[in-house]
Amino acid sequence: KSATLAAIAERVGLATNSITYYYRKKEDLAQACLLRSVAAHDLVAQAAAAAGSPADRVRACLQGHAELLAAVERKQHPPLMVFNDTRAMPEPQASLVFEAYGDMYRHLRELIDVPGQPLPRDALNARAHVLLSVINWMPSWLGGNYEIDEYPRVARHIADVLVQGIGQGACEAMPAITGWQPQPNADAKSESFLRTATWLLNDQGYRGASVDKIAAQMNRSKGAFYHHHDHKLDLIEACFDRTFDVLRQALCLAQRSSGPSLGRLFSATLAITQFQVSAGGPL
Repeated sequence: KSATLAAIAERVGLATNSITYYYRKKEDLAQACLLRSVAAHDLVAQAAAAAGSPADRVRACLQGHAELLAAVERKQHPPLMVFNDTRAMPEPQASLVFEAYGDMYRHLRELIDVPGQPLPRDALNARAHVLLSVINWMPSWLGGNYEIDEYPRVARHIADVLVQGIGQGACEAMPAITGWQPQPNADAKSESFLRTATWLLNDQGYRGASVDKIAAQMNRSKGAFYHHHDHKLDLIEACFDRTFDVLRQALCLAQRSSGPSLGRLFSATLAITQFQVSAGGPL
């Protein structure tokens, strides 16, 4: 939102029209940067496909991304875009980026699939989304927290958690926590605004979730929106407060329950997931 072609041109010592010769609009330049980043991710996935088992392929993929991030830090590879604001891009640029991103996701999903022993589609998609989420978070986890030479070692530990699980052993599943009533005293109209705004934030990002879209989604006027919230930022803060409150309740109740720690973690995760897909969700 804040980046302008003029500012970009100034940063690289060019006149603005030198950039507009190649990219007429800022969105065209953003599209090119995103497509280049998707292609870099895709190359790592395709290289990892040569490994043996799905576990080996996941490890190779995470190692490849650690090496890619290290190359970026050493100025040996162009910086990579984060994909958060892709959802707020306008058409036609968004379609091309999403198409490339979808192809890259499918290549990641193929890393997990076992020929002759196919996983159910939901299970395969869930695992692929977890892997892609981890890859998208790796720049934040690694950058500034570890020496560049440490990136491959940390990637191996991340792979251990993904492949072997947090418990690295059998865990007796426990039921969802009991006695939990998220938001028992919440105002129905306020909750409706919060759920709608949260859904749009999750779907389109902060920039894409405008007051107009929130009001339209609820079949309300902008005046009704401002009756409940003075500013869009106030509503977003309330969305986060609501989410943190739900998570805090689930974790505290699980902590007070009996049983092994890993079982309590399972109970909290199950309860939070059930809330996420219920009428009270999303977080």
